[in-house]
Amino acid sequence: MKNENRAMHPRKDHAQTRSGRCIALIDSNYMAWLLKQGADSDAEPEAYNRQALIPSLVQTLKQAGLGLDVQRVYWYTDNPDTQFPHDQIVRQLDAAGGEPGDVVYQAMSSDIARLAQHHACEHLLVASDDDRLTAAIDDAQLHGLSVYLLAD
Repeated sequence: MKNENRAMHPRKDHAQTRSGRCIALIDSNYMAWLLKQGADSDAEPEAYNRQALIPSLVQTLKQAGLGLDVQRVYWYTDNPDTQFPHDQIVRQLDAAGGEPGDVVYQAMSSDIARLAQHHACEHLLVASDDDRLTAAIDDAQLHGLSVYLLAD
């Protein structure tokens, strides 16, 4: 039997949306790549107006059927940062003697584990394309957190 004859199930509008406290962990190098995919291909992540980041994330989550309250953003960067948005923690990472991706991975893994162990929130939004985070994400889920990925 061919699958083309099967009717597509419409999205259930009455489905219960998830809600709760959410913390976002954002890799600035990944954000730079995402920005280069858009209309402003010359944008650098530090030039991105991060004052608008939380509302943008909330809107993206709503479009996915998630009514989450993004309480805080952890912004991981190996570049100088001059923005100090409210409710955002800048993790300025020193990649001296190593690859920038390695220090971002280590910092994000550590923060995911700490947030999960201390039950700091019910949901995590992770914006990164680093597959090595899978183990930390799995562990967070075992601690009861729902984890959502913003990835390519």
